[in-house]
Amino acid sequence: MGMHFVTGRVMALYQENGLSMGKVWVDGAITRISLDLLPGVAVGDVVLIHAGVALSKVEPSAPSSTGQPANQTTSGR
Repeated sequence: MGMHFVTGRVMALYQENGLSMGKVWVDGAITRISLDLLPGVAVGDVVLIHAGVALSKVEPSAPSSTGQPANQTTSGR
């Protein structure tokens, strides 16, 4: 079983229980993720996500027909 990563666009930033959180557009839905590992993330940034945690900022891919980033899933070994 490999690790699965997705990308998503940060739509909103907020604090929850002292943690930096974001509402992120992933696969056509808004999901909540932890942004604690990425200081300086801003609304509009595209981030790489694993297990509900943003791991890094990435260059945005070509927009899909909805105007949101095309999400990619990567399997690692």
